[in-house]
Amino acid sequence: DNIRTAMNRGAFDFVTKPVRSENLLAVMEHALERRPIPADSDVPAKGTSSGEPLFVAGSEAMNQVMERNNTFYQEECERLFRWSDDLEASAEKELKDTKNKLRLLNREMRASTSVQEKHDIELKIKETEKIQRRQRQRIFDVQDEIEAKRDMLIEKLQTKMKQKTQSETLFLIQWKVV
Repeated sequence: DNIRTAMNRGAFDFVTKPVRSENLLAVMEHALERRPIPADSDVPAKGTSSGEPLFVAGSEAMNQVMERNNTFYQEECERLFRWSDDLEASAEKELKDTKNKLRLLNREMRASTSVQEKHDIELKIKETEKIQRRQRQRIFDVQDEIEAKRDMLIEKLQTKMKQKTQSETLFLIQWKVV
């Protein structure tokens, strides 16, 4: 009887208890098809043009949450950049030290007087040059490691910080005082 009265007064659908989300969603979609939300209404549309749900951060609490997330993200990025700078600087310092060692060995070789001494120093130079090549490769490997870690951290942060808040109009109640 209540349903019939409500329909007579302008309701065009109803939901029975217990409310199932599928039924409620179907009723809401049906309602929106029959009576779309006016463009000048305060009620948000279904989503953005990209398909993402609209995010409403009008409350002070939501603004604080967003600010904390932003601060956390900035701190994590800064920590990653410091780590990557340290790692890269360490690898470059090792290479610089090896270059200096090579310079010293080349000076020793030029200053040496015997053939045997020159031969021994030449072997040391050859071994040090191998080390130098490995260190150069290590710099590239470090850069790849940094990039992979940076990508992983950024993806992890984005996953953690992804806003899962959305605003949906579940139903609209209108009444008239008669």
